[in-house]
Amino acid sequence: MKEREDEERKRKEKHEKQLREKQEELENKRKKFKREREEEEQMIEEEREKLKREKEQKKREYKDKMDEMKSRYEQLEQERKEEWRRRKQEDEERRVEKRKRWEKMMEDLKRDQDEEIKRREREERERIDTEEKECDEMKQKHEEEIEKMKKKHEDEARKQEDKLNDFLKRKEQHIQQLKDLKRFKNK
Repeated sequence: MKEREDEERKRKEKHEKQLREKQEELENKRKKFKREREEEEQMIEEEREKLKREKEQKKREYKDKMDEMKSRYEQLEQERKEEWRRRKQEDEERRVEKRKRWEKMMEDLKRDQDEEIKRREREERERIDTEEKECDEMKQKHEEEIEKMKKKHEDEARKQEDKLNDFLKRKEQHIQQLKDLKRFKNK
């Protein structure tokens, strides 16, 4: 009878020991799973923060680039206006000087024949017209160069925006992949 009790007691102790070991194993697995899940969530959160910082950095860079191009365009426009005013002033000065020369020439030619006077007047008008045409052509060329530069800057800005959108799209896809992976592991 005593032997049977001993055997029964040993069997219970063994069973209890196995049960404790099994519980410990389950608890360790639970802790490990919890730790891995927390690490994964932390990694996802860190990646999300990293993407947020990168996105903000890209936006700042894009804004800085746009501000720089806007400033450059405004500077060029100001230079163009100043150049136009300078040329206009020079044109006016030349006109005044030409008028003075013309008046003097008329006084000098009063004693000459009428045909000679007409010929010189015609030549002077042609010369003025030529100079005005050349000046207009130079102004037109300068305006075309400004327009080309403006278009180039606008094209560059569009390219920068396309790159930023593409970068953000790829990062969002990456976050979605991480979320899908997390859901898959949780299953």
